[in-house]
Amino acid sequence: MHIPATLDLINVDIIFKRLKGIVSHSQILRWFSNFEASEIQLATDLAMNLRVYTEYEMEELYHNGLNKILKNVQNDKKIIIHPIGAFGKSGSMMTYILCKTDAYKVNNSRFILASTMSELQYRSQQAKILILIDDFIGSGKSVVKYIENVMKDTIEKFEQVIFLGVCGLQQAIDEINPHVDVIQIDPGEVFNKAFSPNASYFGYRNYRDHRDLAYKYGEKLTKPTMLKSKKPKYFHALGFLNSQGLVAFFYGSPNNSLPIFWQGNTEKMKWQPLIPRFSADKISIAKEFRKNLTFELSLINEMGSAILKDTFCTYTVKRGSKKFSSVSSLNFSMYGILKMRRMGYSNWMICQRLGISLLDFEGYLEKCIKMDILDKRFEFTEHGLNLYVEAKKCIEKAINNKYEKKNTFQFHKIAYFPKTFNGKT
Repeated sequence: MHIPATLDLINVDIIFKRLKGIVSHSQILRWFSNFEASEIQLATDLAMNLRVYTEYEMEELYHNGLNKILKNVQNDKKIIIHPIGAFGKSGSMMTYILCKTDAYKVNNSRFILASTMSELQYRSQQAKILILIDDFIGSGKSVVKYIENVMKDTIEKFEQVIFLGVCGLQQAIDEINPHVDVIQIDPGEVFNKAFSPNASYFGYRNYRDHRDLAYKYGEKLTKPTMLKSKKPKYFHALGFLNSQGLVAFFYGSPNNSLPIFWQGNTEKMKWQPLIPRFSADKISIAKEFRKNLTFELSLINEMGSAILKDTFCTYTVKRGSKKFSSVSSLNFSMYGILKMRRMGYSNWMICQRLGISLLDFEGYLEKCIKMDILDKRFEFTEHGLNLYVEAKKCIEKAINNKYEKKNTFQFHKIAYFPKTFNGKT
């Protein structure tokens, strides 16, 4: 991985915090390696303006939106909820988050969940209010197409059709407004296009260079449409149908956002995504993450204290008459869970990165409670926090001692002593 010399590592840490820990520092560094040295500042500006939604933020926005809808619907009326995204992809994720909200749980008896189109058709006689849910609307074209084509005969059976979303672009809201009765998106989550004259992401009317950079690579990361003149036109170089979105979610990026954030390798060029959209890229990042966990556990096994080894290196390997401590799958998963919980990862993201089921995840949490690492609220105990801090120090010390001569970035404190002070030497 080539790290441009113009990259400020302080900015990398700032971006890590702005992206709310859903990507690692190494992932951010790999994304910057896509760019030339002269482009790093522009790429930094783009990444700094990317709006990321965590699971908890989405849950809160769905909760508030659902409450506002319920206030304007009679208590005796049933409501059908239907996700626009394909179930098994973003649709299942949106449904999962919505069902976690207090607004849904408290009023559970009023809702009918229709996850698929066939189920919606079957249940359309049971309620007169329909709520369509989505995460992000960038152009509005897909929603309108879904309503006019897929839902053509079914949507007419409802007295009122409401759209509930997490966020969207103003152009998309204007597009779908004639096709629904109510659009429920918090005004603070409605954005302009990244390079619109009405936006101010990069300063007043100071977006030309940023747009040129995004388009330069977006042209190579997307497929063109051939015009009648047989010339290629890159309609999606700045996001689906030129949406110019600067939005991503903890589970991935929508295609309305700039492709430089979510696209992986193409036939034209190799590319490291920041917050990938496609499963293959997500799997690759998860593998790299698990590889790093294995490396850290190997350092703990080699140089850790007795208490660290007794916690994270409990597997015994026999070689002849000798016995050696090693790391079991349980040790690996528990260490990964503790590390990611400390970093603020959502439960869903932890399961995805470790390749475990939610049921397995809950089982590991129970083991952490029994070991006094987590309490019954799944928060770190004092013992658990001390273990985490000690493990972190052990890894840093091991890297400094054994790997600092290799290509590893290290921060050193520099003591500066002035040659003169108040005119005296």
